[in-house]
Amino acid sequence: MGRRLRVETLLAGGDDAEVWSACSSGSIEPERFVIHVSAPWRDPGEVSWTHAVASHAATLVSEVVAPISMGGHTFFIWNGQLVAVFPFIDGAPADRQDPSQVAEAGRLLARIHRALLASHLAPAPVILGPSVVDDLLAEAELDAWWSRCLPRVRHGICHGDYYRRNVMVSDGRISGVIDWNEAHVGPLIREVAFAAWEFAHGDAMELDRDRFALFIDAYRSEASHLPDWEFDLVHGAARIGLRDNIRYAVRCGASMEHDYQLRQLDALERLRCDLPDGPTA
Repeated sequence: MGRRLRVETLLAGGDDAEVWSACSSGSIEPERFVIHVSAPWRDPGEVSWTHAVASHAATLVSEVVAPISMGGHTFFIWNGQLVAVFPFIDGAPADRQDPSQVAEAGRLLARIHRALLASHLAPAPVILGPSVVDDLLAEAELDAWWSRCLPRVRHGICHGDYYRRNVMVSDGRISGVIDWNEAHVGPLIREVAFAAWEFAHGDAMELDRDRFALFIDAYRSEASHLPDWEFDLVHGAARIGLRDNIRYAVRCGASMEHDYQLRQLDALERLRCDLPDGPTA
């Protein structure tokens, strides 16, 4: 990149990454950047692939934010950790209480999915995660239903963490989709359903069914790439997505006894009633 950066503020820190704001030094009008420091267990091949996905997606969908290339590479290794630099995107996380933003987020996810279906990226690396944990969330009926669905639903490249904090909004419109660190190949309808849940629940993990339906309908309006019957699966797929999210957090070191995980477990149980259709295929 050819310039010095001054690290300023920790924007986010979790089990799998730290994110810092930075600005260029020694210039009259400093530029702002974001520095992403991956957890030590992240594999360079995995990160390289997710960066390739974001870089390619950015050529197809203007809202996608890709890492900055530095001498032909999108990350470097510092103190045993992978470090990437991104442009700073003005704005604030999407407001899931704003129906217009929820609908725009749904349409944008459909555009991203549709665009990436035509890509010819190398196959995604097999990701085992940082550790293996006992699965305490098995649910025989749900698991059997999802196993029947998987061979039939359309798979493609997924963002992997499409929720309000990774969807930036400026002047009421989406200005950037950030953090492609969990991009993967998987069932698109699962990402749609879980993203709908993320945009439809409140701080207490209560589901707003109207906002859930709004997100799904908005996505569907742009979803020429998915058959209509797949949208009958969204209730069960939302439960699968929430359960997978809990499992991933535990694999990254989160405790099942942490307040946030306990609230997610309660939400998972409530979804049996909030989305009563459940597995239907």
